Order: sequence, then structure tokens, then C-alpha cells
Amino acid sequence: MKNKFLLFSYHLLFLLTACLATTLQAAEVTLNFRHLTASEGLPSNWVGALLQDQQGMIWIGTDRGLCRYDGFEFTRPAGSLPTSSVHALHEAESTIWVGMDNGLYRYDSRTDSLMPAPTREADRRSITSQVVSIASDNHADLWISTMGQGIFRYNPGRHLGRQQISEEGRTGALQSEHRQLRTHSPAG
Repeated sequence: MKNKFLLFSYHLLFLLTACLATTLQAAEVTLNFRHLTASEGLPSNWVGALLQDQQGMIWIGTDRGLCRYDGFEFTRPAGSLPTSSVHALHEAESTIWVGMDNGLYRYDSRTDSLMPAPTREADRRSITSQVVSIASDNHADLWISTMGQGIFRYNPGRHLGRQQISEEGRTGALQSEHRQLRTHSPAG
């Protein structure tokens, strides 16, 4: 009697495992993909930067300014310059930083507007050229790579922009990986 019960238990366990495995295999993952273009409201089909923020919004930098996509529609923040290309997007400390043709901007969520970032320092140097990439370190500093002005370290709390590295016209991109910054240039 005991052997029959054990045999029955093994068969039942085998059948349950087989049913569970079949159910898991039948549950296919379906990915939905939509191709969004200017026809759907994107300012331009040229996209230079993408970012998904902490709230899940998709920020898209185009050659006709910045927009965000909530999964249903595109909206443009006030002050989004329609004639300026966006080349870099970065989120740090709940702030969206935007690198454009003519400098660094930040998105102000309270006013839903794009504002130039105050980057002027004591010697009157500011970021006036194309921002190609933005990264942050574990000291809450932003590192901004520009085309032609070098790399700047910027602390938003102190509004201090300081030029760190300058190889006229040879600055490449910044990459933040595990809070370590890496730079590279066209020359390597």
C-alpha cells in the first residue's frame, strides 16, 4: 500500500511538472514596437539623443529641439529651441541635462521649461560650443564634453564650470560606467 502511494505521488509530481513546463513554454513574450516619425508628432526624423527618465518618460533630442514622449503623444517643453540640435541627454539628481549646439541646458520640471544652465565662472568662460556628451560622477559633478572647447567639470549646486581638458577641436565623448568616467577622441 505504501509503495502504491509513493508510486502515485511520483506520477502526480511528474504530471504537475510536465504541465507547468508546458504552460511556461506556451507563455510567449510579445514585444510591441512602433516606429515613430515626424508624421506622428516627432519634431524631426533626425534623432541625436535618447533618454528614459526615472518617471518612464522618453526624452528625444532632434535637430529641431527637444521633446518628450509619454507613450501616447509628443510634447515640447517651453523654451525648447526649434532651431538648435540636441546632441546629448543625461539625468542626474532628478534633473534632465540637455547638450545642444550652443551650450548646456537643463529642464525645469516645476515650470516645464528648458533653461540655459548657468556655466559662467570667474574668468568669464562659458560653454558656448556644441555639447556632444554629458556624464556624472559620484560627487554630483557633471562632466561635459564639447566640440572645440574641451571637457568641463560642472557642479550644479555651485554653478561652477571649469575647463578641465582642452585639445582644440579634438574632444570626443564621455562615458559613465559604474561611476568611472572614460573619455575618447577621434584620435583614440
